[in-house]
Amino acid sequence: MSGPVVDAALMAVLQGDTGAGSLAVLAPGGVFSNIAPQGAADRGVFVIVQLQAHEDVYGNGPAGDEIAYQVGTFLVKAVARDSNGAGAVAAAAGVAAARIHTLLQGAALTISGFHWMDTKRVSRVSYTEQDGPVYWKHEGGLYVVEADAV
Repeated sequence: MSGPVVDAALMAVLQGDTGAGSLAVLAPGGVFSNIAPQGAADRGVFVIVQLQAHEDVYGNGPAGDEIAYQVGTFLVKAVARDSNGAGAVAAAAGVAAARIHTLLQGAALTISGFHWMDTKRVSRVSYTEQDGPVYWKHEGGLYVVEADAV
């Protein structure tokens, strides 16, 4: 499973959610792969998608060492900047994370060159970082995507 094509599939689902109650409304700062550009937090909550781990699962093909399928674990989180760790902006990250879960749990991804098998959250993520007077709230989860080559 090539990270970039799975990243693209996840991004398409997240960025494609528009309209009332959508991720576009709940995370107006945008959806980004790996890092957000400077200023994303100025627009409010934003979303980061990062590959955390990759596993090749081997089967018993003709050569005895064929990759049967691949598993990618992605951190998908909503991030909010706030002046305190429990503010309304920080709570908005939790609302956006709930929308992320609705969009990704069991989502049948269209992955170029691969056959999608499963998408599921395996762990919830919630933490706050303090940088001087600024607090960064992170809410989301680790999502596993399983796919095999077409």
